[in-house]
Amino acid sequence: MAQSFASRVLTFPKRRPVLFGVGFSATKTSFADFLVQRYVEKREEIDLKRNLTFGLFGLGYLGAWRLAASPAARCPRAARPLVLCRATCHCTRAAPVHAPPRPA
Repeated sequence: MAQSFASRVLTFPKRRPVLFGVGFSATKTSFADFLVQRYVEKREEIDLKRNLTFGLFGLGYLGAWRLAASPAARCPRAARPLVLCRATCHCTRAAPVHAPPRPA
């Protein structure tokens, strides 16, 4: 039987996690810049070049690069549950690099 469109859409993240993660990162980063331009900076017109730049940043760094740097992404599918603990520890250790502590 052919799957319905809704079931294909709902199972897409599980079937294609890398493509979904990269696309989601690009979309959320671009949307965040849209919200900042529209409601924080109160611009009448959205700067599309800037918005595209943020979207490409989300796709490249937040999506593809962070995924490639993750230890869980390099492991075979069967070993992933064992590696998730290490991946979490890796993210915890890398957090000060991406969000350095603020002085008191």
